Amino acid sequence: MRKPDFGRAMLAGLVAWVVFTVVLYMAPLMGLPAMNVPAMLGGMFGMNSIALGWIMHLMIGLILALVYVYWLARFLPGQGWLRGLLFGLVPWIVMMVMVAPMLPMLNPSMAKMPPGFFFANLGAGAIMGSLVAHLIFGAVLGAIYGGVTVETSTHSARA
Repeated sequence: MRKPDFGRAMLAGLVAWVVFTVVLYMAPLMGLPAMNVPAMLGGMFGMNSIALGWIMHLMIGLILALVYVYWLARFLPGQGWLRGLLFGLVPWIVMMVMVAPMLPMLNPSMAKMPPGFFFANLGAGAIMGSLVAHLIFGAVLGAIYGGVTVETSTHSARA
């Protein structure tokens, strides 16, 4: 196995983050509810800062790319895009299961939200839209990073 490449991981994370953001902003064109993730992140700690939300949104995307490259990509089988697609489920599940129940504690204005789902007030369409965006994020991340962690042999097999 090759050592993971930090520069390529950052490039893959940045491109996947841009695609993720575009998918979220294009969702209303497909009839899904609009989701402004940077605004949600910026208001999560009661600061209501859209700039902080965009910074957090970018940092989360890059951190997820590093988690994929340095930890998970080595253990998942298959093509790069398929490994990335499978990885795309991880942040979505974490968001739905772990982050959502903590939101009312982080921001009292979210205390009225039903527990269990981050986008519960937007409905099932938003939940599915966020799932699709996360899967696309993972697939793009895996496709760009590809099989970098798999060493290819240049020696021919001897009989």
